[in-house]
Amino acid sequence: MRVVSPSYRFLAVESRGTARISSDIAEHFTQRARRVTIDSWFSTRVRNSVYTSTMVKYAVLVLLVSASLAFGQLDSNSVTVTASLSVNLQPDEAIFGVYVDSDLHAALSDVLAPLQGSGITVTNFSVVSTVQRYDSRTGMPLPAMLEWAFRFPVALSKTKDTASLLAALQQNLVQKNKGLELSFNLQGTQVSDQLQQSHSCVISDLIAAARISAQRLANAAGLGVGAVLAMLSQAGTAPNCSLTVKFALGRF
Repeated sequence: MRVVSPSYRFLAVESRGTARISSDIAEHFTQRARRVTIDSWFSTRVRNSVYTSTMVKYAVLVLLVSASLAFGQLDSNSVTVTASLSVNLQPDEAIFGVYVDSDLHAALSDVLAPLQGSGITVTNFSVVSTVQRYDSRTGMPLPAMLEWAFRFPVALSKTKDTASLLAALQQNLVQKNKGLELSFNLQGTQVSDQLQQSHSCVISDLIAAARISAQRLANAAGLGVGAVLAMLSQAGTAPNCSLTVKFALGRF
């Protein structure tokens, strides 16, 4: 018996043992190769995991920075703000609610016909609904009727005249007994479309309001608000006006 290789401790007894030694050596290197492959795979997975984690942290940081810029509307060179102002307009119209009761078979044209000359037209029509009435003396239910509602705005100066006109129309329907009954009330006042359109938004006032808002944002960064770079958009008419303005920033 003699030792062939001290490093692997394989023994050769006779010539037939040569095949066994070769087989054992091959198995040894096969196992070694498997360990190297596993170690390499595990190291790659660890490196990939660290890389992915780093990328996620970087993506979150980018999102946070982007969000702060979007809400702040503030960068190193300019600031953009939107200012809104309300113009105080006094109401110039009175609003009457006019109601006409008819039987269930009446149409809108049947209701509008006796209202001609009053100024009430189809454009004033609001809604129709079914109403159940009761006898004021007996409490017994009366036949159901349709109630046609109209919204009738008039100039404040004509409030008294309109009330007299509607009262006369009410009596006229009763006397003619056309199966129609009219009632009305004063619902309130409003600013007319004509008055709103005659009062345009004052741009200089909106710019001044926008500058105040811009300076509040700039103060947080220790900056000052300079010249107007652009007026990006204007929306609304009196009494509700708004303007988006972009200002220069710097250490003024």
